[in-house]
Amino acid sequence: MVADRSPADDLITVGRIGAPFAVRGWSKIRSFTRPAANILDYSPWMVGREGDWQAVEIGESEVRGDGQVVVRFAACRNREDAERVTGRLIAVSRDCLPQLSDGEYYLHQLEGLVVENLAGVRFGQVREMLETGANDVLVVDPDADSVDDRKRLIPWVEGRYVIEVSLERGVIRVDWEADY
Repeated sequence: MVADRSPADDLITVGRIGAPFAVRGWSKIRSFTRPAANILDYSPWMVGREGDWQAVEIGESEVRGDGQVVVRFAACRNREDAERVTGRLIAVSRDCLPQLSDGEYYLHQLEGLVVENLAGVRFGQVREMLETGANDVLVVDPDADSVDDRKRLIPWVEGRYVIEVSLERGVIRVDWEADY
């Protein structure tokens, strides 16, 4: 029997509402998209926390010279209104995301995948991806079946360290030794 899926199961977190910006109801947005301004391409935005989401309308938006995204939600008229939504997550339906080419992945597709080396040694599961500037880094947390209890940081360099990604099998194979 297949469990019913809630609408929240189809939401992907794409950002977080930051501190109020000025006094007229604007908020800073911490975008998880690349580039940051791409967050404005998705609609509608669902704002909230796990299990408690509400569709919101963006009244105005702006990408500042430093790349910072700021928005004024239609319902926010002043700084106090903006303070009430600070810290909330921004999510969109999976259907809003564009189809990717082969070899490209969304972060939500990688989170939770098992990471093992070429010898089949299991390191754990992907918790998140860190942006470092030079290249992204997989954060791999140990699990019950891991070779040890070490957290690993593995550079996302395809062909050098990341050898294979199989979404179907739920595995990322890496050229990485257990004692690194």
